Amino acid sequence: VVPSANQINLVVPSELAGTGTAIVNVLNSFGMSANVALTLATDSVGVFRIPDAAHPNNAAVELAGTLEVVMPASTAASYGFAACTKPVTATCAQPANPGDNVVIYFTGGGLATPNGDPSGQPVATGSVAPVNGSPLYKTVKTPTVTIGGIAAPVQFSGIAPGTAAEYQLNTQIPAGVQPGDSVPVVLTFPNSSDSVTIAVKSP
Repeated sequence: VVPSANQINLVVPSELAGTGTAIVNVLNSFGMSANVALTLATDSVGVFRIPDAAHPNNAAVELAGTLEVVMPASTAASYGFAACTKPVTATCAQPANPGDNVVIYFTGGGLATPNGDPSGQPVATGSVAPVNGSPLYKTVKTPTVTIGGIAAPVQFSGIAPGTAAEYQLNTQIPAGVQPGDSVPVVLTFPNSSDSVTIAVKSP
């Protein structure tokens, strides 16, 4: 809750249907708000961003299994991230290389159940997916992803362990991607899509 911005961030209950509408109310010490109708969909993907003025669509991406955040050097400097040196012992930031395995963070991936079973139960409202990843909550619908216009493999798409509604997509930056600070990334689900950028350097 951010009172100064009249903003409330919330997780839409996973038990709701993927169609129709739901009524949203806010209750506080002054009473109940008017009804607001929220349109429901099976998916409404939105990739999280770590932007700066020069790169407003820079995606929230990290190298898989590391402390390395993927972003242009100018964006890293604006956030105070150190450049990455080996061995990496603290969070740092730099562009990725073709062939790197990366994790893209997003929301709105729709139904996610143990191992992606369409008849399985999602993470119950008020709970989080197990931190140890047992079981893994995979999206029932498999997205597609392109990086620099080249199809990239979807190694995993689901709820990030230890969270309630933060999704992650594990993929690999394809060989042949042209380097740059604003390489386009397009994440697409059956009914929604989002376009962001990622920084890729020459191998």
